[in-house]
Amino acid sequence: MKRKVVIVIATCVLLLVVLLAFFALQKKFGFREMTIFPTDTYEVYAMNDSIAGGYSTSTIHVAKDGSVTADVNIRSGKAYSYAGIGVNLLSVNHRPAANFFDFDEFDSVEVNVRTGRMQSVEFRILNNDPVYSRAGALLSYRPKTKIIPANTVTKFALTDLKTPEWWLVEQGLDKDDYLSYFDRGVILAVVNGEKVMRGIPDEIELKSIRLWRGNASRE
Repeated sequence: MKRKVVIVIATCVLLLVVLLAFFALQKKFGFREMTIFPTDTYEVYAMNDSIAGGYSTSTIHVAKDGSVTADVNIRSGKAYSYAGIGVNLLSVNHRPAANFFDFDEFDSVEVNVRTGRMQSVEFRILNNDPVYSRAGALLSYRPKTKIIPANTVTKFALTDLKTPEWWLVEQGLDKDDYLSYFDRGVILAVVNGEKVMRGIPDEIELKSIRLWRGNASRE
């Protein structure tokens, strides 16, 4: 009788351990979803190339549904002129964030963006590179970028983002080192894409950015 009781208790303990391990793995590796924009959590601001000596402009307007429209004008003067919308991941509820944003908790992104004239936009994640980045120096953050089509909802893997050549050259790197530091996220941005009409006013309307992990239906 005592032996049966011991077996039952041992079985219950084993099942409990298995369940705890399952939930721990689900929390770490299972499906998760996050709407990073629009929310009231992170600061949204107008981004342009003035810090790099450029002359492009961006003015943002927030709609009632939380979407943000940037009136942009991409001007010549820099090889990589840009303007658009930035999301400051180091400003949480109008206070400094305790940590960097950890994109490693996710594996894919969904972006809903509309434009006036331009046919594409550039999606950027700026990460704090422990070797090359300096706090507050925007151009020193490691950019991971991807050109995506405008006027549609685009879904892609974080691994599709690449470090642009111009940033590697600025750091004195001869070739791509294939590093990302997605666990040290600082800024999200959506700016003009390729073949933009310079000097002609345009607009970028950012409707949503969602992050995903795991295999769930995204219809």
